Amino acid sequence: MVKGNFIYSVESLEEAYRKTMINGVPKGINTGLNSLDELFRLDKGKLVVVTGIPNMGKSEFVDYLCVQYNKLYGMRTVYFSPENQPIAYHIGKLFRKFEGRKDTKEDIVNEHSRVIRNYIYENFSFFNYAREYKLGEILDTAREVAYERGAEILVIDSYNKVSRDISVNETEVIGRELDMLERFAKELNMIVILVAHPRKMEKKADGKYVVPSAYDINGSANFYNKADFCISVHRNFSPNYAIIKVDKVKFNNYGGQGEIELGYNNVSGNYFDIPDEVGFNEGSDAIYTPPTETPFDINTHVKSGKEWLNVSCACSKRVTHKETTETNLFEFLTCERPDLLDSLKRVRETTDSKVRSSLKASLLPIVCPSVVFEGERKTENIKGYTNLLCIDIDGKDNPKTIGTALDVLKSLPYVAFAQKSASGDGYFAIIPVRDGRNLEDHFNAVGAELAERGIIIDKACKDYVRARFFSHDPEHYINPRCSVFVKRKKIRRGADEYVSTSTTPKSFDKKDISVTQAPQYSTPQRTLSTEEALARACIGTEYLNICPTYQTWFEVGCALANELGENGRKYFHTLSNGYKGYSRSETDRKFDELLNDADRYNYGSGTVFHYIKEAKTKAGRV
Repeated sequence: MVKGNFIYSVESLEEAYRKTMINGVPKGINTGLNSLDELFRLDKGKLVVVTGIPNMGKSEFVDYLCVQYNKLYGMRTVYFSPENQPIAYHIGKLFRKFEGRKDTKEDIVNEHSRVIRNYIYENFSFFNYAREYKLGEILDTAREVAYERGAEILVIDSYNKVSRDISVNETEVIGRELDMLERFAKELNMIVILVAHPRKMEKKADGKYVVPSAYDINGSANFYNKADFCISVHRNFSPNYAIIKVDKVKFNNYGGQGEIELGYNNVSGNYFDIPDEVGFNEGSDAIYTPPTETPFDINTHVKSGKEWLNVSCACSKRVTHKETTETNLFEFLTCERPDLLDSLKRVRETTDSKVRSSLKASLLPIVCPSVVFEGERKTENIKGYTNLLCIDIDGKDNPKTIGTALDVLKSLPYVAFAQKSASGDGYFAIIPVRDGRNLEDHFNAVGAELAERGIIIDKACKDYVRARFFSHDPEHYINPRCSVFVKRKKIRRGADEYVSTSTTPKSFDKKDISVTQAPQYSTPQRTLSTEEALARACIGTEYLNICPTYQTWFEVGCALANELGENGRKYFHTLSNGYKGYSRSETDRKFDELLNDADRYNYGSGTVFHYIKEAKTKAGRV
């Protein structure tokens, strides 16, 4: 039997194939600069090596990419960049790229400038360079920033500033560390940009330097071999233009080898396409006048809920109607037509759930907030995305927390709109996301964050064709200043179990999980070893349902993995087999998973003793 999660499941393979067929082969992320996008397009999960002779603009170009990805897509960056010191200098460089001008003393008190600086602080994280860092420390810290702040880009500028043991073979060390960076990029689904200096380059006969390649980087050819992208930045000290040379693109759907020349604004630090009539070449000293730059509009990522919802989306008169038209989403959500309000009142006054469902289908129009269709309401007919996610919070799934659900939604900066559902016993919310084509990923991430607050969302909403019935709530919530949802890389403390689809037994309903801090159950006083005490506690548990819910099962497994390691496996089977849906293979699979992850959760043997005692008491065996 195959242990752990080392082999793709059939379900995950099929899902990957389905997404590729619907969305096509990934093309990478555009920078917004035509000539650059034709040359290469970076993507998440990739390692990018950038090189160039000192003072030729490597750091400037990397900063430009990070700022562009933020302007266009809201992507956040974490910097390990000791060469950009002091830190105020780096902040100033980023400020200029956003504002298109040099900052001045007046910007200290200027309100608009303060807003832009705060935006930079929120979206760009910086290491404290007061000490040295080994690569493992850099990656551990970057992982935390990805968890907590949603960073999607890691910049290491430069590689020679990373502390390492110089007594060992340099080539071997570089190879191992590049492997670490490659795995990190894939694990966190981040763009990792590594700046590395080349060896001392020779000058040509005309006194100018040859454009270096990744093979010219000090130390090892591994830089070229292991990277997904190899990019060289070169200026030959010309203030007006830069050469961007691509030596490697591992997959041709992201571009290919080549070289382009870009105009450079030495005031803002931004790059521009050069007009054909200018006709720059490497040796040109022509003066290039860059186009006028437009300051960054922060409202691209932060605006009112009404503005976010002022989009066209698919609608139908009834859920049974196949053909769709388009409607303004905000107008649909806030409509007060008397006939619709009367129909909604009939629905909410009906207590029988089956009758109520029938009334909704026959009386209420529907909307699909996330998409627009070409004809029928089918996934294959999607012609556009609103970049909006809709979530449902049902009362039956949240019996203890539904009363505070609206307050929770109001507390989240990325909730644009919220109101009562059509049935009146739950809520729904609209959330702006960066890319509507990745609806399921955003849905899972939002679900995990709400699970941390004790709120479980309806899993059916991840489907693009999911219908949203007309509803009305005079006390609906509109966020006056709503930001785009920033997806965290990996949810901890058990929330990732809520969104997992690969290893949980189907017999357990994931809606049972309640993500909170682990209960602090007391561990019995004993002179016995933990394993001996657990063995004794398990006596008399035959046929008892110790783990009636997924949450209980998860906590017990965590505790056993933490306390006993591999020795806890047999007790996990013992305490799981009283459940009617028990599966030996699935229980093994879950324990394999927990052996790797359980230490992230605060469960110990006291948790196991508590549930055993609870089940025995209920069965009258105490």
